[in-house]
Amino acid sequence: MLSVLTFVPVVGVVLACIGALVTSHVIRGRAEADYARAIAFAEAGANHELNWISGDPTNPNRAHQLVPGPGQPGPATINIPGGGTATVGVTASAGGAWSPGSTVRIVSTGRSGDVRRTIEVLGEPVGTFAPQFTLDQFAVFGIQSVSFSGSGSSATGSVGSNGTITATAGASAVNGPIVYCGSTPTLTGPNVYRQPNPYLWPTVPTMALQFKSTGMVAWKTQNNNDQLKKFHPTNGRYLLGEAVAAGYTKSDWVLTGSSFGKTPALTQDGHNGDKPGGGRYSNATDGLYGKDVLIFPPGDYYFETISLTSTKHALLVDNASGPVRIWIGGSDSGGDKIHVTTLLTDPNDPASFRVLYAKPGELSITGTTHVSGVYYVLDGSAQSSLKLSGNSNLTGAIVSNVVTITGNSTTGYPNARYPFYFGLSAPTDPPRSYRFSQTWKEISTNGSTVYADGTPY
Repeated sequence: MLSVLTFVPVVGVVLACIGALVTSHVIRGRAEADYARAIAFAEAGANHELNWISGDPTNPNRAHQLVPGPGQPGPATINIPGGGTATVGVTASAGGAWSPGSTVRIVSTGRSGDVRRTIEVLGEPVGTFAPQFTLDQFAVFGIQSVSFSGSGSSATGSVGSNGTITATAGASAVNGPIVYCGSTPTLTGPNVYRQPNPYLWPTVPTMALQFKSTGMVAWKTQNNNDQLKKFHPTNGRYLLGEAVAAGYTKSDWVLTGSSFGKTPALTQDGHNGDKPGGGRYSNATDGLYGKDVLIFPPGDYYFETISLTSTKHALLVDNASGPVRIWIGGSDSGGDKIHVTTLLTDPNDPASFRVLYAKPGELSITGTTHVSGVYYVLDGSAQSSLKLSGNSNLTGAIVSNVVTITGNSTTGYPNARYPFYFGLSAPTDPPRSYRFSQTWKEISTNGSTVYADGTPY
């Protein structure tokens, strides 16, 4: 009996210890589970914010700013499935208010139970012409419609539309994917695809805001029209380095046959190397020889009327020295024409030459065989259109509300000079979306970097 009485307290102590141990492990397990969930909730919050910004990537009042300005929302608390929350806000990468088009710093605090953990992650803009997938390497995109008229009209690369795509030759007119974005396919074939949502493009006035706070209005006075040049009139070498001013001012917004040659007139190219196939300012079928040449050095040019139709006129774009952008603004709906030889000093870099058309009319391109560049024709009222005709061959991209390719004309996405995800992008392009540029790091409440267990570095 004595031994039993002695044994019972010992068993009780052992059971109490086991119970305490089990309870301790349960508490520890719950704490560790909360610790792991908190970081997962923080990651979910960062993902949510990046996707939220990508829903309208040019809107400065969309992101949840850690220090909001007028009209901007402050940090957001998001309920996460699994019983937790994430509080998330953004700043510029170096601190301070974040603005669209730049790297965004996302700070997200996940909470599970009584555990809070905070991470920091950077997101970078994905430019309008930086496709995330090869399917999005669009040689042609028509918001409302794309039409290939005539059996010889074609495209190489992706062709897309939020509306209709039609072709005389059917789906075989496109050597690449045909993508209907949020619309019902009107062509059939093994290269026809459908995406559930419309593909969004910023308008030219929106793109202009990436350069100037007043957008298109600013280009009227802050353009480089006074830098337009012509070949030296008495030097038979016809070299870019010896070109002289063409006589334009910043207020010369009209480029037509009658205004093409200022006083004195443009210089007619007489260099044999500029004949078709000559190996200088020429290609296999066209050249500057015998034409009055207007030279565009790197810069931004602004016009409100362009009507160039003479076979004696030509444009030489010196994109080898830097990017050249031609902005076409105004409210006239009568349309504009570039029906002259247009050659680039570096035809293998179409991303560095852009024609940006913001008028509610048609931009007509023809007679420009083997031209390179991006022709972006999207006004703010969705009335602009582009027509490529006259056996023209364009390497680069066409984007417009309505695209018509006719007269045995072709267009093609350029061969990969850079990794495909750069595409035809430029640093000044407005963002299409945002993606993470770095893996996250955990930070303490005062912003210092910490190890996973919370110990400061």
